[in-house]
Amino acid sequence: VQLQAWQDLVRVLTHEIMNSITPVASLAETAVDLVDDARRKVADHPEVVEELADVKSAVDTVARRSEGLLHFVQGYRQLTRLPAPNRQLLAIADLFAGTVKLVSKGWTEKSIALSVIVEPASLRIEADAEMLEQVLLNLLQNAEQALVGVVDPSVVLSAAIDPNGHVYIEVSDNGPGVEPEIASRIFVPFFTTKREGSGVGLALTRQVMLAHGGSVALGESVNGGAKFTLTF
Repeated sequence: VQLQAWQDLVRVLTHEIMNSITPVASLAETAVDLVDDARRKVADHPEVVEELADVKSAVDTVARRSEGLLHFVQGYRQLTRLPAPNRQLLAIADLFAGTVKLVSKGWTEKSIALSVIVEPASLRIEADAEMLEQVLLNLLQNAEQALVGVVDPSVVLSAAIDPNGHVYIEVSDNGPGVEPEIASRIFVPFFTTKREGSGVGLALTRQVMLAHGGSVALGESVNGGAKFTLTF
């Protein structure tokens, strides 16, 4: 019920915001082109060219900000337009290999140690490969950001079978962890502690897991950092 309420709210808000921002972005881009044309026509009038340069700078700012807002809102629309999972039998080792290749490109330079564990090595699940890859990318990128300034930073990406016979995937780090006062809010749409964050990543992770009939939970790693567990 709570999830449906959030989806309904996001759907209404994004619809109204997109209707307002889209024409603004379009008009701003047109205005930039018009100013450029005007500058070429009055090239022999330096004082006019200078004034038009100021106008172009202002319109450029409006165009960039409008475009940024469009991308921002489109991110939230993912929360209400999640398709049904295209379930296929996936080898978790292959899923991990592909994801790690994408996300850990700069980790060597940052001295982030990554451990990948799959037990048993042949472990498989029925799931949507693209959705899970996106979820793991989000979690690994969150871990990377949490490790800024940490001595001997490390991340563990693992998968196994729990005592109930359920496959689970864990992403854990040795960062500062998540403060108790915000732990209960991190999966809520719009909530973020990052200056440039959108509040979409973990909310989308939760929806993907619900769509798979599973769950996501936050815990504490053995090193005191954050541990996210995806249970299928």
